[in-house]
Amino acid sequence: MFVRRDGELLDLYRARLSDGAVIPLRVTPEVEERWPYWSAPARRLLFQSRPAGRAGGDRLVVLDPDTGAIEPLVEPPARQEHWPVWSPDGRKIAYAFSVATGGGSPNGLALVDLATGRRQVIGPAGGEMQYIRPEFSPDGERVVAQRSEARDDSTLWMLQAGERPRRLTDRDEFEQKGRFTRDGEWIVYTRRLRSGGPGDLVLIRPDGSGSHLVASRPAFDDHTARPSPTRDELAFISNRSGNSEAYRVPLAGGLPRRLTHTPRRHENAPRWSPDGDKISLTVLGPDGIYHLVVVDREGRVLLDVPGQMSDWMPAWP
Repeated sequence: MFVRRDGELLDLYRARLSDGAVIPLRVTPEVEERWPYWSAPARRLLFQSRPAGRAGGDRLVVLDPDTGAIEPLVEPPARQEHWPVWSPDGRKIAYAFSVATGGGSPNGLALVDLATGRRQVIGPAGGEMQYIRPEFSPDGERVVAQRSEARDDSTLWMLQAGERPRRLTDRDEFEQKGRFTRDGEWIVYTRRLRSGGPGDLVLIRPDGSGSHLVASRPAFDDHTARPSPTRDELAFISNRSGNSEAYRVPLAGGLPRRLTHTPRRHENAPRWSPDGDKISLTVLGPDGIYHLVVVDREGRVLLDVPGQMSDWMPAWP
């Protein structure tokens, strides 16, 4: 499942690895759809939607692909609803929001219980402060997210219903893209200087202890790590070969294995398949066209089609 540009709009498509077939999932000339996320337990698709021709004003909607029924995640709508993520059991969704007027938090991070429709703000924010990129722990009880208050400011915070948000580290650096490992014992994230420069991959315990680098190579930009759902390893992006390529490395460290060899294209956004045997990538070509590329753990290309913003869902018959 991925997003493809149809003229000026982004629409939802599906691709089948067995034969490379591509079919539209939702093509709507009056609405643009972006950032699809599938939940196997909920058997629902979550994505951002906004009227064609409008910048911003995204709403989160939930689609039942079996019936085609579509519903907004919450009512009334916020001015902007984005950065959604499913809980592992498919019962909750965490997302970032902002509102135009009214009481309460002008923006922040919220949880929605799909069974009851109850919405709970777990990360209130205001002014220039905002939360983005939430990620659930494997037990669904906690969320790690970025919090920023300025363009050069981003720190990692732990959030949980009924508790005050807690900063994960005490370093004065730019921290982003935190993700739990499959057992919940570690969080991996990208760390840079606030002034910019290359990134490092850092592993840290959820309580803030045990911080250390993984797959570090000085002066090269390592970033966007994604832990495997079935093995103790990471997929990540690095320019250590002179170009943005995808790599795989054990959590315990060691020599990363290079998975892609595309000197004229730039890989990004690795996403593991549920069985941990394949990785989808968003790849930018020299012509400015994005491609959805799927490789196996050894780097063999299984699919290469125009598209971006991919996630995994079951293949159609």
